[in-house]
Amino acid sequence: MGYEIYFRALFILPHDSSLSQMLDFTGWACVNCRKMEQNVWPEPEILNLLSNDVVLISLYVDDKRKLEADEIVDSQLKPGKKLKYIGQKWSEM
Repeated sequence: MGYEIYFRALFILPHDSSLSQMLDFTGWACVNCRKMEQNVWPEPEILNLLSNDVVLISLYVDDKRKLEADEIVDSQLKPGKKLKYIGQKWSEM
């Protein structure tokens, strides 16, 4: 569950790619996330790393778009609850 986006990202990389993957758990309404993106990521060393050494995969944990019916699954963390939204899937991952 939730890993398919990660695997899709791997498939777009060349097979001989030396790039690492960085999962960025973020949110549209995450103020601290925006501060990090504005104040830390532009630092020369960080920007160079993000630009050249990793594939950045951002997962928005507050994404309110509904999952397709065949993607809705039971929560592993909250018994009896269904994961119905994309953000819920990323949060549980």
